[in-house]
Amino acid sequence: MLQETSSYYWLENMHHHTVKDITAPKLECVESNTPIEQALEEMFNKGIQQMGVDVDGEFAGIVSHRDITRLLNLSNQMDQSDSVLQKPIIMAVNRSFETVNPDDEIFTLFDKLADAPYVVIQGEGLLEI
Repeated sequence: MLQETSSYYWLENMHHHTVKDITAPKLECVESNTPIEQALEEMFNKGIQQMGVDVDGEFAGIVSHRDITRLLNLSNQMDQSDSVLQKPIIMAVNRSFETVNPDDEIFTLFDKLADAPYVVIQGEGLLEI
C-alpha cells in the first residue's frame, strides 16, 4: 500500500488533486505608487524575489528583482539612473501572469505554468517557473 505522502502516490493520483493541495507562498503586495527603492528594500528585508503590485486595491501585476534590474539597465543606458529609484514601482511591473483558483485541477496550473512566467493562485499565493 502506498503512503499518501510518497511522490509515487501523488503522481499516480494527480488527477484527483486540485491547486489547493499544493503549498504556495503568500504573495506580498505593495501599492503602485511605492518608490522602486522602497519596494526593493522591502523585498530584500523579507527575503523574497518578487512582489505583487496593486493599483487602488486591484492586483496589477508582479515585480521581481529581474524586472527592477532591467529597468535600471535601461535607465542607465538613457543616463536616467539617478532618478529611477524614486519612481513608482508600477514602472517595473510585469503584467505577464495567469491566475488559477484553489479548486482548479492541478493540470490547469501546470498548463498555465507552461505558458506564463507567473501563476497567481487567487487568494492564496504565487508560483513561479
